[in-house]
Amino acid sequence: MYSIKQVATRLNCNPNAIRFYERKGLVNPYRDDNGYRKYSDKEVELLQFILLYRQLGFSIEGIKKICAQEGKSQLDVFTT
Repeated sequence: MYSIKQVATRLNCNPNAIRFYERKGLVNPYRDDNGYRKYSDKEVELLQFILLYRQLGFSIEGIKKICAQEGKSQLDVFTT
């Protein structure tokens, strides 16, 4: 599990961007007893896709739709 600072450093983004995506419902990190966010490898991977889609110009709503597709990879959007 990773802290928000570790994830931000790894993904080269601002921790506020990660908090924004959480507020928008795109990621849901585990919270410790003290309230600190903890991110799994799965959530870090999801954040990588979110950052990629944002760079490509996708809206938050568009990314939500992509993430909500059951049984599909986040990269399926490029092949279907």
